[in-house]
Amino acid sequence: MRIVLTQIEATYDLELMEQQFYTELGIAIRSYRRSKNLSQDYMAKKLNISQTAYSKIEAGKSGFSAFRLRHIFKILGIDPRIIIAPILEG
Repeated sequence: MRIVLTQIEATYDLELMEQQFYTELGIAIRSYRRSKNLSQDYMAKKLNISQTAYSKIEAGKSGFSAFRLRHIFKILGIDPRIIIAPILEG
């Protein structure tokens, strides 16, 4: 029984870590977007998604592909390492 609980606990910990990653990433993306005076609507149109979907990215409530993340960084004109490295090291 303990092995099963340990596996469940490990899965739960990974899910929390993943959620924390997306939350911190979304906050950083929002900060860079605002510093460039870009709207969520502008970003959504560039990404070919709805403004609601984009808002969920910034809120950390939606996972997204590496391709989409690359596109976000390209639109913002920033090096991904500037945002991702501190989150992973944190």
